[in-house]
Amino acid sequence: MRLLGFDNLTAIIVGACLSVTAEAVSIDILEELNILKTRLGEIIVAAGTLDDIVEVLLVSLLVTFIHSIKNPGLGVFVIILDIIIFFILVYFAGYFLIPFVLKFISKKRQKIDLFVFSLILSLFMATASEYLGIGSLLGALLAGMTMRYSLVKSKRGIIEEKQITEIIEITTFGFMAPFFFIWIGMQSDFTFLLTNPLLGIVIALAAFGGKLFGSIIGNWIGKGSFIEGITIGWGMNTRGEIELIAAELARQSSLISNEVFSALVFMAFATTIISPIL
Repeated sequence: MRLLGFDNLTAIIVGACLSVTAEAVSIDILEELNILKTRLGEIIVAAGTLDDIVEVLLVSLLVTFIHSIKNPGLGVFVIILDIIIFFILVYFAGYFLIPFVLKFISKKRQKIDLFVFSLILSLFMATASEYLGIGSLLGALLAGMTMRYSLVKSKRGIIEEKQITEIIEITTFGFMAPFFFIWIGMQSDFTFLLTNPLLGIVIALAAFGGKLFGSIIGNWIGKGSFIEGITIGWGMNTRGEIELIAAELARQSSLISNEVFSALVFMAFATTIISPIL
């Protein structure tokens, strides 16, 4: 990005967006190809899960940075204090609130009750983390993790956890996700492909190459073959989730231009379309 004339901040944001993997998309593709339960499929899922955690942390750092820019009076101490308060809330929810509520509804434990409670908890944690300047993504992620931890303690809880996951998947991927992509598409302007095609090409190639080389090197360190590394790299090359959220947050805060944002949307579209074919 520096070679294309952009500043360091834009380069960092674009680099963070290129590093992510759309785990949900990868899982869908692996299931369609009937290789989800294979060794390579498990490696892709495990690496993608770790990647999801890292990318949420990166987005949270971006949100914190934006929050500090909009509120220049806040010092480092205040930001650290907000983070400490948030993790105290997570600890309280995980060890006191969730067990208490689960015990209260343990007599009937219908799927709808657990789903509604999970939804309320996620919204509360997301709102709290956003208010504290950490980012709603981190709050929602930790809410899901603490809820799952509390459920899987018992054998019946494992079944309930799967039921809640199924309901959430149907709600998000079947109803909410299409509106999200429509909204992202409406913010994009692909005329940059005519005025500055090099930008889109460079970002797309960097996205493909970064995942491929990283997977090859990582698999080689793990004593895997070159072909396996390429396969893992293509399997992790799907995008279209959190990097779009990060790009939109950066665009709204004027940290990146509309042209760069549109190039990132183009990159997500290209990698998600091409990876399954290859």
